[in-house]
Order: sequence, then C-alpha cells, then structure tokens
Amino acid sequence: QPPPLQPTAQHAAPPPAAAARDERPPSTADADEDELARAIRMSIEQHARDTERDALGGRGAEQKARVRMDPGLFPLLIGKRQANLNHLRRTTGCRLSLLKEEGCVELRHNDPAVVAVGKARVEAIAADPEAFKAEMHTIRSEEIHVFVDNSNIFLGAQYVEGARRSRDASIRLNIDGVASVAERGRWIRERVVFGSGGHLQWVWKRWKELGYKTHVQGSQEGGETFVDDALIAQMLMSILSTHTPRTLVLLTGDGNDNQGRASFFTTVSLALQRGWKVEVWAWRSSVSRRYKDLEMCYADTGLYQLNFLDEWRDELVVVPRHLRQQAPDAAAAAAGR
Repeated sequence: QPPPLQPTAQHAAPPPAAAARDERPPSTADADEDELARAIRMSIEQHARDTERDALGGRGAEQKARVRMDPGLFPLLIGKRQANLNHLRRTTGCRLSLLKEEGCVELRHNDPAVVAVGKARVEAIAADPEAFKAEMHTIRSEEIHVFVDNSNIFLGAQYVEGARRSRDASIRLNIDGVASVAERGRWIRERVVFGSGGHLQWVWKRWKELGYKTHVQGSQEGGETFVDDALIAQMLMSILSTHTPRTLVLLTGDGNDNQGRASFFTTVSLALQRGWKVEVWAWRSSVSRRYKDLEMCYADTGLYQLNFLDEWRDELVVVPRHLRQQAPDAAAAAAGR
C-alpha cells in the first residue's frame, strides 16, 4: 500500500468545508442564537403568508391548532440547522410556526385528524422536553449517505404546483434548506452531488461550502446521461463497499430504466435488498411512479420512505428580485437561450 500523497501544488489538500465523510453530528441538538433568530423570522414570515392565504381562501378548509410552549424550549425544538424542526414537521405532517411573542407553536394541515395528532405530539414535547432530546440524540446517531441529482431537483422546483407542464424558470433552489431537510442533523458518512450546467457557479460553490463533493458536467449533448451514470456508479460503490447496511438518502424523482444500464431505481432496489434503509426525496411534479410503488412493497418493513419536497416548498424555492417581474414564460425562454 503506497503512502498517501502529500499536499503539493498539484495535489492540494481540500478545505475543511469540503470534507464529505465521517462528519459526526453536533454534541448538542439545540440551535444557537443565530439559528434561533433565523428560524423564528422564517416562522413569522410563514405565518404571515398563511394568514394572507386564509384571507384569500387560498388553502381551502385548512385546519390549525396552537400549543402553548415556553419560548425557552424553541432552541431544542429547532435544533442545529433546523434538523429537529424538520424532523418534527416530517413526522407530524403539519406545517409548524414558532410564535415567540404569543409563546406558542401553531400547526396547520388540511386534515383535522393530522392536526390533532400533531398537536398531541407538540404537547408531549412541551411537557417532557428531555424525552424529545433523547429521541433526537438517537436520530443523530444514524449514519447516512446523501446523493443529490441536482438537475432533477432544481428543475422539479420550477414546475408550478398543480400545473405539471407550466415551468417558471425564474425559480431558484434554496440549497441550504434542501440539505437541512434531507440530512436532519444525522451522522453524515458521505455527501455527493452531481449535475450539469458549469455556468451555475453559485450553485456548486454553495454545495461545496455545505460539505458536498460536487461533480459538474458541461451542458453539451449527452451530458445529463453521463451525470446520471456517474452518480449511480458512486452510489453503487458505497452500497457494495459498506459491510454494515446504513441509510441511503437520494434526492431525485428520476425512475427511468436508463436504457438498460444501472439506474437510480435499480440502485435503490439493490440497496433495499442488501438491508439498507432508503429515503427518496423528490418533487411531486417530477417523481416516478416506480418510487410510489416501492412504498407498497416495503410498507411493513420500515426500510423505505418516499418524501415530497413540496411540503417545504415555501422555504425551499426562491425567486431572485431581478427576476420577480418577469413572466414565467419569458424567464423560461431566456433560460433556454
């Protein structure tokens, strides 16, 4: 076994932020002051949007409930990079707003039964925060490998909800939010993102800053096929070289057969057959039915979850100010040139 290369001009050591493996979770689950302030600000903004939609009847007969909670518990409820809050949102199915001035948590969902279950869950946390802290400690010990199909997730965000074929190319993705929702504060063994579009430097820069190994292909013909094949190969290498099953977190809705070659779907199936847990994260507008069918196959095993990013859409999509005045069709035409 030859000794490792020492850093030189040709083999520069990667910056600390680029380390993608073996990142242990933080020793505490609580959000710091900056994270707390940011999360509360976002909650206030979300509550204002919800209130405006209520006035306009935009969400129909949406149900809501409030739970009294000491704002001193908000840092625990939020967690590092909002991991605890995202976990709570995913497990309850409710949108949560932390209202510091009122000293309460507001839950919203269209189904009153979901709101009732979520309300009981938050009440239990308010009554016994140590139990929630222990639960999150267990979750943070879960070892995960995260793989991102950037093009699929980025483009999926641009299709307007409820209008599958209507694309708004002015929409951008909140990369920090996507990473936080998928990672949920767990023990990161590997972070990898593949995509095309080398001109989107801000995208790749931010993924790198979050600790992801980035692989970018130019936009020439066949580039996206190469991106898919390369990301699939990276996933297979991790699955086959890891002796103890872990958790595979895949961000894509692509379920195509890849012309008979290994595909995202066959790789997910292989991981499940080898005892891995698998989480697929996708937009409803771009998810393959094959991933939905897997839910029935593995319904009673606890190994597979299909999660929709749409539940966090308000936090995950952004329209830059200089594009807000453009009509969606005009923005799409500009992006296609």
